[in-house]
Amino acid sequence: MKKIFLSLALLLFSVVSFGQQNKSVEIESKIQNIIQNNTFIPETKNGTLIDKNGKELNYNTSFYYFLDTEKLFSVLYEQHDEISLNKTYYYDNDQLVLVVIEKINNKAATDRIVEQIFYFYDNGELIDSSDYKAKNIPTELYTEGMNYLKDFN
Repeated sequence: MKKIFLSLALLLFSVVSFGQQNKSVEIESKIQNIIQNNTFIPETKNGTLIDKNGKELNYNTSFYYFLDTEKLFSVLYEQHDEISLNKTYYYDNDQLVLVVIEKINNKAATDRIVEQIFYFYDNGELIDSSDYKAKNIPTELYTEGMNYLKDFN
C-alpha cells in the first residue's frame, strides 16, 4: 500500500514538474516570437546610486513598449560596474511572466556572463524554481517588476 501511495506521489510530482516546464517553454517561445516580430521604442531613465561599499554606480532603466498599443513588453534595468547587473522583466497582458538576471564581467574578453538566472511566473506564482537563488528572492523580483509596470502606466 505504501508503495502505491509513494508511486502516486512521485507520478503527481513528475506531472506537475513537467507541466511547469511546459509553461516555462511556452512563455520563453512566446517572448522570442514577440521580439522577432515587433519593433519596440525604449524610454530610458538614467541615475546613480551608492552601493553597500559607498561606491557610486550608474544605472539606467529602459521601458520597451509596443508602438501600436503602447503596452509595456519589457523593462531592462542595468547597473554598470566592473561586474554589471542586468535584470530584464517581461510582461504578457500586464502580467509579469519572466525575469532574467544576468551578471556580466565587463573586463573579460570571453565568457563574460558570470551568472544567468531565469524566473518564470504564472499569475504571480513562481512556476519553475530550478534557478532559485536565495539572494534573488522571486517574490521581491515579482513586486519590483510589477512596480515598474505601475510606474510605466
